[in-house]
Amino acid sequence: MNQSVVLLLLLAAAACSETYRPLRPTPDQLEPLEGIDPRASSPIGPLALEPGAATTPLGDAALARGIARERYLDSARIRDVTDTFLGLVDTFASPGTPEMQAAFEEAHRYLGRASPSSIFHVTESFTSYAYRLGFCIHDAGVTAPCHYKWQPRTLTSPVFEVRTSNTDIAVLAIHDLGNAADPAWTEFPTIAKKLSAARGLVLDLRHAAGADPRPLLPWLRELTGRPDLAPLRAIERPMAADIYTRFYNERYTDRGRDPAVWRALVGPPAAPPSPPPARRPIEVLVGRHCESACELVARVLEAYAGAVVVGGTPQHGRLGRDEPAMATLPHTHATVYFYATRYLLAADIEAATGPTDAWHLSDSVEEPQPPSRSLDYMTWAIRDVAQRIAHPAGWPRCNAKPVAVQSGPKLIGLSSLGRKACRSRARIEVFSDVPTSALERYLSTCAPKPQLHSGYAGTFRLSETTPPSVLAQIAASELVHMVLIDCVDVGTVD
Repeated sequence: MNQSVVLLLLLAAAACSETYRPLRPTPDQLEPLEGIDPRASSPIGPLALEPGAATTPLGDAALARGIARERYLDSARIRDVTDTFLGLVDTFASPGTPEMQAAFEEAHRYLGRASPSSIFHVTESFTSYAYRLGFCIHDAGVTAPCHYKWQPRTLTSPVFEVRTSNTDIAVLAIHDLGNAADPAWTEFPTIAKKLSAARGLVLDLRHAAGADPRPLLPWLRELTGRPDLAPLRAIERPMAADIYTRFYNERYTDRGRDPAVWRALVGPPAAPPSPPPARRPIEVLVGRHCESACELVARVLEAYAGAVVVGGTPQHGRLGRDEPAMATLPHTHATVYFYATRYLLAADIEAATGPTDAWHLSDSVEEPQPPSRSLDYMTWAIRDVAQRIAHPAGWPRCNAKPVAVQSGPKLIGLSSLGRKACRSRARIEVFSDVPTSALERYLSTCAPKPQLHSGYAGTFRLSETTPPSVLAQIAASELVHMVLIDCVDVGTVD
């Protein structure tokens, strides 16, 4: 055998011996793991949506994880840990989406089957299921924020402000929904009456953090024409929640919602879904700081007042789940953090906006972008409302555009769609400076409706099966700068 081949095999064998732990741990490695103090000085809990959440110093965290790598569990103890974790999942996860249901079923099917393994790898095997189910899990001796992508917001005063654009569109920005007792809200009823005179409305909730929707409830009743507005159908809290919420509250603080405020929002079963009343155009902007009260307001307006919502929220928001809780898994001393209470939206709101746990927003949470790719959501919202006022029958519509199929400055590369024009496949890109949700609404009026793939700000991809006639209509839209079709080689990463 060639010497270089032998050397490679030896190196591979050495790498494997370093990667995989022995299947037969020593008695010392099977010794029970004692609890490890996470040594986090902050009292703010890992589930908090505020700055300064408890974090274990990197050195201490690395030391704790190193200990967990050197201690092992046999199959019986792994099953014990798994049974405890799945018991929490069965009690508190309540999958509300197909994705969560899939994670729920996979966790029951695959967890607990491991042969003797290190405590670190046992905990690691739970991590992806925990995240997909809205849980959070940390190794023994480690504490860190559970909302990894959350960023502190810039506090703005006053709590709200109003301005009117040149097109007679009122713009209301809400900066805080955390305290209904703020004296500034006493002026809001008067302001709300003035807002009713505008032909269109843009409601900016991008920085409206907080869990107290009471200041806006009377106004919502007026906008929706529902004097008995009750946006929730139920609040679910398992009897087992007390012990786990007590564990959390004994160690941490958190800024959750007032249960009494939200209980007042629960009403009787809603009537069958009906089209929202025809009223003036309303556009709602949301962003990464749209917490429970903000999402409630936006979804009420979307369902009952025909509002268009633009923007995005974090994957695991706080509307459907709250009341932080924690539990410690046996043998591993890993800590599981979760929300003990579920808040369920009225059936007709879910029918219009998606399940409580999965708002149907298609726009990504606003991430920092280079200036060339930034999107001015406010400018778009004002423009969209103005056009909806000017076109009551609907704006914009794909099927209202001409179908003439020919190459031009806005439709480039049609020849790439011809039979065998590309050796592998064609790529269709749409260049537009509108939010994803706006482009999706436009595409929904095409026949047939093209499939929109994910992209980044300013660039979107369509399915290569989109007919040329539809591409011509898309290119003719004032929303689109250009449609580009080109060939992509096999193996190219888009």
